[in-house]
Amino acid sequence: MISHTGFLLTARRLAPGVVLPQFKSKVKSTEYKEEDVLAWNPEGLGERKVSEKKLRKTVRKATS
Repeated sequence: MISHTGFLLTARRLAPGVVLPQFKSKVKSTEYKEEDVLAWNPEGLGERKVSEKKLRKTVRKATS
């Protein structure tokens, strides 16, 4: 099927009096605004810090 499509495109380009359609490139979606980036920070998501008590318990468990 790919070969057939390639043949049709080539034949169309070579045909006399054919005006080729203009190809448009896609818009890049990799441009991020600063607000978008800040929205995904831990503070922006509302994540809480690990409490000192939780850290002490984890260290105590790991060492015993």
